[in-house]
Amino acid sequence: MEHIYRSEDRDILALVDAGNTNAALRLLMQRYSDAVRRYCLSMVQDPTLTDDLHQNIFMAALDGLARFARRCSLRSWLFAIAHHCVADTLRRRYRRPHVSCNSLGAAIEVPDPGPTPAESLDE
Repeated sequence: MEHIYRSEDRDILALVDAGNTNAALRLLMQRYSDAVRRYCLSMVQDPTLTDDLHQNIFMAALDGLARFARRCSLRSWLFAIAHHCVADTLRRRYRRPHVSCNSLGAAIEVPDPGPTPAESLDE
């Protein structure tokens, strides 16, 4: 079953097939970088974090291009990577211990409600 790809994706896939994943990544970034950046910014509302996410997403794409199974469009695949990177980042952000102050103004560390490292290893 052949998938219908956007015509501009065919040249990226040809580069992947030829083993030139770096050139494929450059084209992927030229086409989708702005859209990925807008998506990340809309989700995290932080330009600095958006820059970090953007870089991580395209590094993950470079790592996965050679294994791209072509069950969906490159755009869908890339935005699935973006979605997972954003979700993982937000999950980690909200699991960090919070710092509050006692009545004397001294910082008190609130314990992380998640499992301890030992508990995570047991799982």
